[in-house]
Amino acid sequence: MAKKETSIGKVNAPDRLEVMQLVANKRVNDLGVGLKITKPDAAKVTAAMAKTKKPAEYFMVLDDYALWVEIRAGGTVLTLGSVDFKKEKDVVKRRALLAKVRATTELVTTADLDAFDKAFPPPPDPKALAELQAKVTEKANKLARLKSDRDSATYNSKSYDGMDDATAKEFEDWAAAKKFERFLMFIGAVDAKQPGGFIIIKFMKKGGELYLDLPAAVTAKIVQSHKDTGGGKVDFAPARKLILKKIDDTMLVPYNKEKKAALTTQITALEAELRPLAIKLKAMTGR
Repeated sequence: MAKKETSIGKVNAPDRLEVMQLVANKRVNDLGVGLKITKPDAAKVTAAMAKTKKPAEYFMVLDDYALWVEIRAGGTVLTLGSVDFKKEKDVVKRRALLAKVRATTELVTTADLDAFDKAFPPPPDPKALAELQAKVTEKANKLARLKSDRDSATYNSKSYDGMDDATAKEFEDWAAAKKFERFLMFIGAVDAKQPGGFIIIKFMKKGGELYLDLPAAVTAKIVQSHKDTGGGKVDFAPARKLILKKIDDTMLVPYNKEKKAALTTQITALEAELRPLAIKLKAMTGR
């Protein structure tokens, strides 16, 4: 801060020094910054006033972070007390000292306090910092998990076969919403070894609600096998293979695409939430 000074008051006669000293003391004590002043050497002041025929004047002076009070009489200058704010290493407390000077004098301006804040940013509130760090960590970890999921097998399924239970359930719900559930139901019925006649009527009979429209040769072979075995064991493997290929080739691609698109939307939204929090955290910590 540039050097500034302000007059506390002046006396025209030596016998008024005692009164002026009381005024100066009160002014200094009102600051509340730990500055104490002593009485000036009355003989020196009186001699200077007599020699120059000029009044004696008390001044409060601030130069950088040093504050003092002096009395001037002609060319005689006597320092009555000083305090060095730089000795206060806690920047919050040092700013508070400057703010006290600002409250009752023009030695410190609002611009000076703004410059101080820029040069010595106050440490963040520990509780607020801890809460912000926890929030950033939580969102950063969630973002990392979402990005990991996006690249995982769960979001890049190659076949309905081999899906874990959770992924299969999600895919089945998606397929049901798209009216594709009959294909998955057929796989489920075959794998559960449900009766051949039930599967044929349910999925291979034209006009049925779950009709799959398999190649005629495949359907005919299965129906004939069912007849030949008298309703016994029927090999649905060829049909299952065709239906599985249809699921894998025509359903998994849009399913993966939609699932990853939804995940990307979450990632983008989370990144947008995290960005200002990270900036705020950097401002609070300086790193």
